[in-house]
Amino acid sequence: MSLRLMLLSEFRSTPGGYETTIDEDVAVLMQTLLGETILILDAPTQEPLLSALLSEDERDEPDDPTLKILLPSMSSDPGEASNLRALTEDALRTLKTERLQIIGRKLAELAASESRTFTIEREDVWQWLSGLNDLRLVLAGRLEVSAPGDTEYWYERAAALLAHDSAKPRKISAEELVGLVFVLVSWWQDSLLQAVQEGDTASNL
Repeated sequence: MSLRLMLLSEFRSTPGGYETTIDEDVAVLMQTLLGETILILDAPTQEPLLSALLSEDERDEPDDPTLKILLPSMSSDPGEASNLRALTEDALRTLKTERLQIIGRKLAELAASESRTFTIEREDVWQWLSGLNDLRLVLAGRLEVSAPGDTEYWYERAAALLAHDSAKPRKISAEELVGLVFVLVSWWQDSLLQAVQEGDTASNL
């Protein structure tokens, strides 16, 4: 993939919700990541409550590293963690999948239109924030980001990539692409949260 400017605009609080603009290439990358994550989550087909009632009393931690990130243990005690996972994992898989699907549907609608600008309805904003956080965690796991210094490193790498002279195109590695998307998703999530907080402050004045 050749590097060129990828655009995400800041979210703006509007009467109808939270408005932003997204570059087509970024939207495609996010849709791909959403699809991969939803596939890994593999939400159960049974209703979560019924599944919890009928399921086993204990469940082991998943082997998949992405699932370990998205569905971490809820207790440091192995036995208690196993019991809690049996009770909650199916419901959490369903909830996280539904959140990602909300984001995916909005990006699919955008792809079908000529506009690159869209609005997140206020009733969906916390689903978006949670879904974007899950995507950020998945990307951080792939990059082995575990400390603030690791995040700063990728922010600096992304800034250098985006500042690259477009007249001198270069190939971008798979790791650089993941790092760039990690930074973009993190920044977008922070921008949306800030817009929500500013909107709440303005409405209370």
